[in-house]
Amino acid sequence: MDSLSSQLESTARRLGIYVALGFVFAFLLVGSLVLHGVWQQHRVLDDIEGLLDLRAKKITLASNIEALSRRRSQILFAQLLSDEKSEREELMGQYLETSDRFQQTIALFAALPQDNSDTGDIGRLRAIEARHDELNEQALTLTSQGARETALKLLREKAIALQGAEAEVIDSIRTHQQSRMAAQSSATREQARAAMWVSAIIGATACGLIGFVFFGVRWLLRERSKSVNQKAKEIEELSEKLFIEATRDPLTGLANRRMFFQELERAVARANSQSTTLSLGYIDLDQFKPINDQHGHAAGDALLRTIAERMRASVRSEDLVARLGGDEFAVIVENLSPDDAPAFEQTLRDRIAADVVVGDTVIKPQMSIGWAHLPDEGRSAGELLNFADQLMYEQKARRKGQPTKREKDSFGLREMINPA
Repeated sequence: MDSLSSQLESTARRLGIYVALGFVFAFLLVGSLVLHGVWQQHRVLDDIEGLLDLRAKKITLASNIEALSRRRSQILFAQLLSDEKSEREELMGQYLETSDRFQQTIALFAALPQDNSDTGDIGRLRAIEARHDELNEQALTLTSQGARETALKLLREKAIALQGAEAEVIDSIRTHQQSRMAAQSSATREQARAAMWVSAIIGATACGLIGFVFFGVRWLLRERSKSVNQKAKEIEELSEKLFIEATRDPLTGLANRRMFFQELERAVARANSQSTTLSLGYIDLDQFKPINDQHGHAAGDALLRTIAERMRASVRSEDLVARLGGDEFAVIVENLSPDDAPAFEQTLRDRIAADVVVGDTVIKPQMSIGWAHLPDEGRSAGELLNFADQLMYEQKARRKGQPTKREKDSFGLREMINPA
């Protein structure tokens, strides 16, 4: 009996040891599978976070490249137009500094991980930049030789086309980065979803402790997912902000030059396809430079903002008001009845012409407005712009007692619509 009891006790101990070892083995197996699933989810989430950061950097650098290029061209135009030697030297210093920042930004973009599309876009940017440099060198050489008007004409004829090509490359970069971000985020989300299902199945078969660990891990992963989703939302908001900056005039909040030409082409296409009306107004403020000289640039900026607010309040919500640059504005009005057009145009003129009070100064805005209507004055954007531009110029010339024949397109409007 004692021997049998001893054997039973020994067997029970061995069985207990085997059960304990089995439980430990099962615990380690399940735990390792859970940890593997957790590791997979963390890896996928890290991949998503890294991709979002990379795309955000590329979108931001692309917008910086565009802004620096536009700034450099503005400085060069100002340098050529300036009559003061000290001012020209200061502007040349700004031009060289902006050029260095432009090259550094392209180098930063090229240093990031690239795919074939990125490499192609960088190559196109460098090629356009080389043409910009050649054109700018020609303009500066002509200016140093005393042929400033020839230099300005050269820039107006070719620089605008290069800026348009550069803008297309920047838009291509933004579109490519956003599509790549969406595609890669979708693929990694699928992987994360699969890994979470595996972890859920394993957790359902584990003991209470494993279940507790599993649900604790799930909570941690959920918090991590919230962090990643927040970052994705921030990137989306950043993209929207950059889009607004690229299409809006910073001083007045109106549509900028690029957005105006894009919307004009679309509006003309709609009007021609649907046989509807389209009116284009081209507005140029008179005597704006003397206002800046007499009252200061702050007063001039306040006047431009007031004019912009009045124009925006005078049109319908579906109409587009744009600032083309300086003191030049444009209005696109669709589906306006021919009977209502004269009253609409007169109301806009009267509201703009009302006195503007800036501090203790009362400014009386003067303007020249040219209107073109589709189909009466043309069926293409270029024809409408040419007509409105000429009509505006005739008004301005008659008041000054000058010839009303428009010899050249001083503002580069026709080249933007019909590049050579």
